[in-house]
Amino acid sequence: MLTGKRFVCKSAIVALETMDGKRVALMVPKGSSVQVLSGPSSNDEMVSVQWQDRALTIFATDLRENGIETKAAKS
Repeated sequence: MLTGKRFVCKSAIVALETMDGKRVALMVPKGSSVQVLSGPSSNDEMVSVQWQDRALTIFATDLRENGIETKAAKS
């Protein structure tokens, strides 16, 4: 499970954002930090992440292949 883990993108990653009820594709740039909010479940290869102040959905495979896990900041 990736929930709660933080990653830095080694390369740009395609993400989906829901805007006005529609999914819109965008790129999370190389060097960006994302935190996994939930996922993936056994039936779903998508994960919900937070990037800046945005909630996005990305493929878990893209995150594993194009992300470097970092230690989460302590609260």
